[in-house]
Amino acid sequence: MRNVGFIDLCRQRFDVVLMNPPFGETSDAVATKIAATVPIAKKNTYIASIVVGTQRLQPGGFLGAITDASFLHQTRYEEFRNFLLDCKDHGITCMSANGWGVLDSYVETASYVLKALSDSASLFADIRRDGDFREDSLLNLIGELRRGSMAQASILLPLSAFRRLPKSTFAFWLPKQILDAFQHLPPLDPTLVDARCGMSSSDNPRFYKLWWEVRSEDISRTGKWVFLANGGAPAPLYRSQMYLVNYERDGRELKTRVKDLFGSESRTVISSGFDLRQENRLANSTVPSRRPCILK
Repeated sequence: MRNVGFIDLCRQRFDVVLMNPPFGETSDAVATKIAATVPIAKKNTYIASIVVGTQRLQPGGFLGAITDASFLHQTRYEEFRNFLLDCKDHGITCMSANGWGVLDSYVETASYVLKALSDSASLFADIRRDGDFREDSLLNLIGELRRGSMAQASILLPLSAFRRLPKSTFAFWLPKQILDAFQHLPPLDPTLVDARCGMSSSDNPRFYKLWWEVRSEDISRTGKWVFLANGGAPAPLYRSQMYLVNYERDGRELKTRVKDLFGSESRTVISSGFDLRQENRLANSTVPSRRPCILK
């Protein structure tokens, strides 16, 4: 009878669905089930929970959740972001970026409410830098709203604003001037820069070195160590490259490490052929030149 009761429960529709869904690695059987039933989740349990939760709502119902914040910006979750942007039956009405250390598990989190939307703007708040006072900041934000005013950490944005950002990233914490630039100005790529995503070793102490830590004869395009454009302070005209990456035999050791961690080397080793062809170096963050400009 318990199983029958659970089936009846799953058929019901609710005015409110509130959740802190599971996240992280799951079993192969569950991952296969998620891939088959909720493909936009990319085998991610918390995203699958959100999608299924919206299907359990009554018309006009609310879904509230606190989850891992990886969906805000990671490329692989672009389809899920579009799911939240496209359907007015379950759009974002408010969201806060909470930062790290909110849950017992050490993950960056976001809190948000989904509901049927009108054409009005949605509320976003960034409390990541408030440390131990994040709870107070969020309560203050809610109190200000009740009094008809806006707290400093909050902003009203139409969801269409994220359509103009690369990969529909939910980067609501960007300064208004940058958000406006994406809305009103033409893109830099390809007129002024070649925008490419750079690499990530997933084990920097193992694969990255400073150039004076290795023998000079080992630094070359065909040697063990290749110069790495690793970002840094603004440098509009010239930046001396200090970093090297172990890219011996076309990065075999590094690519094997990434593949073992993520199942595919292309998850973090991206555009390496383009970078080496252009400047005989690899890149992994912003490079201020006409050549690879890496946006992270």
